[in-house]
Amino acid sequence: DSYRPPYEWLECGLASSGFPCGLWLLFHLLSVECVAVPAERVLGSIRAAVAELFLCLDCRAHFLALFDDCGFDWCHVRSHASLQLWLFHVHNFVTLRVRAEQRSQDVVASLSGAQTRDLLWPSASACPLCFNSTALTSPGPDAVLGAVAMYRSRVQPAANEAAVLSFLRLHYGSSPTTR
Repeated sequence: DSYRPPYEWLECGLASSGFPCGLWLLFHLLSVECVAVPAERVLGSIRAAVAELFLCLDCRAHFLALFDDCGFDWCHVRSHASLQLWLFHVHNFVTLRVRAEQRSQDVVASLSGAQTRDLLWPSASACPLCFNSTALTSPGPDAVLGAVAMYRSRVQPAANEAAVLSFLRLHYGSSPTTR
């Protein structure tokens, strides 16, 4: 028999973005599993990992600027639940920002709420309750300029944070204390 890695390791398959996907998976795992470590310290470790390991210099600079400017209010993170939600929102913000940069803004502006939902993590099939698709609106033409404000006004309110926390803990938790 040939070795087949567990399902969790198959998430970053060939169709995915490889290393960045694996890094996001690691960060989500840390946010759920490191409950014995203060949330602020886990955040510091995530920042250090990006600063030292991320090979995409533009990606690294964007993340570090967001972090160093207290983007998405990370400096107010005091619990593991708030850390998990912060990471969830940053992950989706980065996905939408990268997509907006890869495509013309006109294409991104024309995305419907359902099309925007297809870009967000986790997928609708993995977590159907994580976003209220009817409340989700298109990123609009300000998807790159004012991207944090765009995400906070149009995407973040559509997130069902209770469902997100349940998904993260079920998906990444290995012990009864994290589930």
